[in-house]
Amino acid sequence: MVRPRHAVLLLVLLGPLAVGVGGPPISVSRVVIQNFRSRELKSDGTVAWTLHGRQAVVTGGRAVLTDVEGQMMVDSEEYQLTSPGCVYEKEQQTLRSQEPIQVRGPRLMLDGVGYDVDLAARRIVVRQQVRLKLFNSPVDLLAKPAPEK
Repeated sequence: MVRPRHAVLLLVLLGPLAVGVGGPPISVSRVVIQNFRSRELKSDGTVAWTLHGRQAVVTGGRAVLTDVEGQMMVDSEEYQLTSPGCVYEKEQQTLRSQEPIQVRGPRLMLDGVGYDVDLAARRIVVRQQVRLKLFNSPVDLLAKPAPEK
C-alpha cells in the first residue's frame, strides 16, 4: 500500500466523513492525520495562510494540532509561527493554545506563552511572557548562516 507523505487537513475539516460500501454509511467522528498540511486561499487564488505539523486529531470542525508550523501573509510580508501544539477551530478560523509560540517576520521577533491567532483577520495575541523585538528595516530572520570558509 502506498501512503501519501502529507495529508491535506482541509478536506477532513469540512465535516464528518461518511464511508460505506454496499450498505449504510458509517460515520467517522474522529480522524488522526500524521504529517498534516493545510492552507486557505484568498479570493484571488493566492495563499492566505498555511499550517503543517506532525499530527492533527480532527473531530468535526476542530483539530488538535501537534508540532505546528504556519505561515501567513500580512501586507505582502510573510510571518512564520511555530508552537508545540494548539487547537484549530475551522468555523472561526482560529488557533488557540496555552503552549509557547514563536513568530518571525521581516520586521519582528515575537515569543511568548499562550496565544490566540485569528487567521482571517491575520491577528496574533500572545497572553504571557511576551518578548518582542522590532527592527527598523526588514531582516531575514529565517536565513541560514553562510558556511564558514
